[in-house]
Amino acid sequence: MAHGKFNASSVMWAIWSMLPFLFCLSSANAQVPSPVYQTQVYGRGNANSQPGAGDPDLGKSAMAVDAAGNIYVAGTTFNGLNKDFLTVKYSPAGAILWRAISNGVTNENDLAYAVAVDNLGGVFVTGNTQSNGQTDFMTVKYSSNSGAELWRAILDGGVNGDDTANAIAVDGGGNAFVTGPATTSVGNTDYVTVKYSPAGNELWRVVLLGSPSAPDTPVAICVDAGGNPTVTGWGTISPGTNLDYFTVKYTDNNNSPFIQWQQRLNGPANSFDVSYAMACDLAGNVYVTGKSLNGTNGYDYLTVKYDTSGAQKWTATMNGGTNSGVGTTDIAAAIVVDSIGNVIVTGQSLRGDLDPGPTNPLHFTVKYDSAGTEQWRAPLNGSGTGSEPFTALAADAVGNVAGNVYATGFADNGGSNELIVVKY
Repeated sequence: MAHGKFNASSVMWAIWSMLPFLFCLSSANAQVPSPVYQTQVYGRGNANSQPGAGDPDLGKSAMAVDAAGNIYVAGTTFNGLNKDFLTVKYSPAGAILWRAISNGVTNENDLAYAVAVDNLGGVFVTGNTQSNGQTDFMTVKYSSNSGAELWRAILDGGVNGDDTANAIAVDGGGNAFVTGPATTSVGNTDYVTVKYSPAGNELWRVVLLGSPSAPDTPVAICVDAGGNPTVTGWGTISPGTNLDYFTVKYTDNNNSPFIQWQQRLNGPANSFDVSYAMACDLAGNVYVTGKSLNGTNGYDYLTVKYDTSGAQKWTATMNGGTNSGVGTTDIAAAIVVDSIGNVIVTGQSLRGDLDPGPTNPLHFTVKYDSAGTEQWRAPLNGSGTGSEPFTALAADAVGNVAGNVYATGFADNGGSNELIVVKY
């Protein structure tokens, strides 16, 4: 699904106050939001800029919120010759406080895919940097006060292949955990997860071969209160078999990691299942969401909850057409969990009965309670005329049911994209 070319003059931010929406029990009661503010995003001068990186289905946005309500967005800016990391900090009122640009050593393409903030004044952005046509992990730490670059770390998977850092999380001590697919054997990618100290020193890395002879792709990571990371993505058991969710939790014992549990999830139709996002709650439970091919009407949202031992507690599928015979393709891209276990999932839904056009997906958000029972769902048609997926969620550091939730994504407006941020 193409998103078109981003033009900085048309990349607009709009944060919408939608508090009444949170208390709706169905999408029919959802209220149309009104803008609180909007501001243009520029990289280098008026050069083209874009948030996040490209995924074949959704694109990708990178966003985090600190304890004071400041918003951090990471993406890419074009410098006239190639692409660089672009990170922007916004105040709670939407004012740009700083922007930071990082160019790789060889002055080739550098793509930022994820951002995280700690409680110690650090902002961490990760993605990949290109060198002689091949990519490596690149992770950069900035000062949250000024945007000054504090350190950067490069990771090569070990052979002459592409390595892409897709996700990052930080623990209470300011350590950063980065994961992504790395080429650790010729023609094959595996789960590679690395831990950096607050000073940028590599403390450990682990390689997980989900299948020894097929590629595996980690896409998301979260860290529990004890500093133990969980990684999710997708892979196959053997070449030619269907993709499944593949989730693994590590125990970090004094910087000596080992696998605590790992789980595969095959969806209800025994077909292709691809996870895109995950969250950890305060008790250490893990929630994973993505898309599952239902064999009839395309893909549905598929969300699963695992307890601290890796046991599956529940799964929930969401068909945007309400199973009414309307052809749908629903792809979940982001997830957050509040302090009492309510789960909010967002992404896109292609619904023939609601779309502004026959091939234009809508933003689509659904809320589940702690038992996995759906509480409400709501489509949202943005200002664009084409594809409109939400691709990222963040929550206030308060982390309770009264806290704010922020969703971001794209609205394809006839060849250029607007970046929309909704505040719930």
